[in-house]
Amino acid sequence: MMWNDSVKLLFQNSDMNDTFLSDEVPLPTNVDKVLLFQKLIDIWREHCDAINRRIACITVVDPNCDEFLRVTNSLDHVNGHEIELRKFIPKSPFFSEKAYEASFLSGESQAEFLPLCLDERPHPHVSFAYKISLDVHSDCNSCMGTLTVSCSENVDENVWIFKQAFPNLLRWLKNIDLSRTSTQSHRLIDAEKYTKLYMHIKNALGKEICMNWTERTDPQKFVFEDCAISAYLQELWSSYGIKPRRFCDVGCGNGLLVYLLCKQNITGFGIDVRRRNIWDSFVGAELVERSLNPERDCISDADFFIGNHSDEMTPWIPILAARNCCAFFLLPCCPYDFFGKYTRKKEDTGSSTYLAYLSYIRRICIRLGFDVKEDRLKIPSTKRHCFFCTIPASGLSSEISSVIADLLANKSQFFMPRSKIISVQGYSKLSPTFRQSLTLKIFNFLLQTGDPSGSAWPAGNEVDILDITALLSPDEKSRLKKSDGGVQTFLKNQHQVFKVMGGKVRIRRWSSESTSTSNKKKTQQCWFHLHHPNGCPLPADICSYIH
Repeated sequence: MMWNDSVKLLFQNSDMNDTFLSDEVPLPTNVDKVLLFQKLIDIWREHCDAINRRIACITVVDPNCDEFLRVTNSLDHVNGHEIELRKFIPKSPFFSEKAYEASFLSGESQAEFLPLCLDERPHPHVSFAYKISLDVHSDCNSCMGTLTVSCSENVDENVWIFKQAFPNLLRWLKNIDLSRTSTQSHRLIDAEKYTKLYMHIKNALGKEICMNWTERTDPQKFVFEDCAISAYLQELWSSYGIKPRRFCDVGCGNGLLVYLLCKQNITGFGIDVRRRNIWDSFVGAELVERSLNPERDCISDADFFIGNHSDEMTPWIPILAARNCCAFFLLPCCPYDFFGKYTRKKEDTGSSTYLAYLSYIRRICIRLGFDVKEDRLKIPSTKRHCFFCTIPASGLSSEISSVIADLLANKSQFFMPRSKIISVQGYSKLSPTFRQSLTLKIFNFLLQTGDPSGSAWPAGNEVDILDITALLSPDEKSRLKKSDGGVQTFLKNQHQVFKVMGGKVRIRRWSSESTSTSNKKKTQQCWFHLHHPNGCPLPADICSYIH
């Protein structure tokens, strides 16, 4: 596809007719300008919360409900256009929880947006009427888009549109792919109810858990992700009239999801092959250390199964649920089949291993006779696709044992439960003496390559990692290989000393990088203070390491 046409978006004040901002982006030569504009408007309507951090959730108001009629009856000058009404749920109670935006196409390349608030609090989104339009000038082989905004006394909002909204509209316009269909998140639940429940769980439980987090993982990611999954499950059960008597989280890991659900008065338990130290903090949660072999074991005391990043147990959970004749929720992550790492099957479709794995899990669920529903969660993870599988009205197959036997018929090995003991691997296998001597060897080599900047604090030159590999002795290479890594992995683990990018390595220049001046306790000696001929380039009070 040729990219010859250009698009120019102009930011104007509709009353004064002055251009405040303009820019150009290239477009494909034969693109349908009308479809392109409609796609841009759809993205803006549905995903403006991606750039407006005041918004927690956007919901479409059903045009057949009383709420739609009550809100739209107050609108003027809509002239019979087909209106779409959206409601905004704010993150902060400072903003209105009765904030809406009506929008409609007033031309094939023009859309108008009208804000409404049914209370006295501020609107969390754009609080004044505005237009987005795309003017097409085919005679000069270019495409001109004009964004028109009505006059507003709120200077801060104009600045936000200038600096945030408008540049993102340009970026979206440039990158739109008309051949792709967008995937909607939270299709199976009431998004507004979910958002309010999630914010309640996050504030009532999540923040305190983050403060007392003892795991090595990032609490901002893992705690709030499980808060979101907990809220999603509760809204899922509510939407489909399911009330689990007792759930089981198979492969519960740190046990947080079980704890959050139990704190919401939902009865259940989690099992995992290895007990975690943090389990002691989750008082009231039933967390069981158990090595489960799904080929022969059953979990009879549960009527709903959860597989939250359950790794090697993921394909087995549909089978466990089929044996119990109960529903389940799956959020697949690392790809495993029944007896080991997943390898792509010819029946599995998808442009990536992850998509092919989803196809594989989908086939298992369908073969077992479940009613399969799928959704995408709003969580800080790239693996967000989930399965919600229930028993159809006609029930599962009366020959379910034969179906399970057929699914497992082609096995060439047996299921091997994960060991409860974590083996020492990777970087930890290397002795401190070896790590120290090899780091010093590479450091001195880089230091002697000459500094092209002529800096008073020499840091050598940047070299290919292959040159570092050639520097190592056979014994050093062998030790790195036995540590389940290589030269690049070793260099990246020496974060204080080396910077690795694009297959090259250099000595890190801390004087040109941002450093923390917090009161965090220093635990490591400064390498440069000990080994660089000129010492550390930073004063002791600024350096993140001990002098």
